[in-house]
Amino acid sequence: MDTDPSGSNVNMLMGVAEEMLKQKNVESVLFGGKRIDEQSNFEKLDWLAGELVLEHQRRNSRIAPTVAFKQSVHRADQKTSDKDIGVTARER
Repeated sequence: MDTDPSGSNVNMLMGVAEEMLKQKNVESVLFGGKRIDEQSNFEKLDWLAGELVLEHQRRNSRIAPTVAFKQSVHRADQKTSDKDIGVTARER
């Protein structure tokens, strides 16, 4: 990463970034060589940003939060598993 804050260096870095965004992605195809994608890197990043915004909106519009629930264990099963891991009744 270049840390030179001069105006000419910033302009040069902006030019390099713009060229990279204009390039088309080259994808390696298993046993098939390489394939040039139809979309530019900018178009792919723009699509990804849109997908991230949609996912954020979907998660914010849910009534219940996205959580994982642990399945409850029956008391008889818990005793067996407690013995297996060395948990005593006092520690429960």
